[in-house]
Amino acid sequence: MNNDTVTAPARRFAGTVCVVTGAARGIGLSIAERFGAEGARVACFDVSAARLQPAVAGLAERGIEARAYAADVGRRDAVAAAFEAVERDFGAPVGVL
Repeated sequence: MNNDTVTAPARRFAGTVCVVTGAARGIGLSIAERFGAEGARVACFDVSAARLQPAVAGLAERGIEARAYAADVGRRDAVAAAFEAVERDFGAPVGVL
């Protein structure tokens, strides 16, 4: 695909709360950026709080509403607690996982 043909993303996720796992770097961070560019409110999950905080700060610098949630998605109790925090913090249920 030629980058000259790419248009600005639609805001099809405007206002939707999206959870992205592994969001501190790599593919997870790229997914968080894309959802944010399309208007999503992004809940960023990662096992490493130390890596996650700067990633979320970078998203915020680009005008993306994002929050960090350090959670090991391999632990059911950690995931449940993180989802409760997401719904409390964003004031809305998760729309996309």
